[in-house]
Amino acid sequence: GSHRRGCNNQYWRDGNNRIGYRTEYVDVPANACGLIVGKGGRNIKELQQMEGIQHIRVDFEQGSVKIVGNEAGIVAAKHRIDHAVVLAVNSDGYFPNATQTCLLLNDYSA
Repeated sequence: GSHRRGCNNQYWRDGNNRIGYRTEYVDVPANACGLIVGKGGRNIKELQQMEGIQHIRVDFEQGSVKIVGNEAGIVAAKHRIDHAVVLAVNSDGYFPNATQTCLLLNDYSA
């Protein structure tokens, strides 16, 4: 349709939860946190603009990601976070270039 991802943000400014939003915490290994945030916050911004997401925050100390959104948004965001975790674990947390970052963003744009 005409709705692009992230266009619904204007309705979320009042911060109330009556539209089925809930909060979920996802545990992630410490070395995945950086990939989830991305270079200059690129990936986390992308996640925050996903349909159905109100708020996402990565807690480096706790090794967790806080997701606030509706059911579909949380499922989609967790899918991408899981993907980032797999990349981080498989590459030992070392990212020589931005290829993995791009992969993370592009894999689920369909």
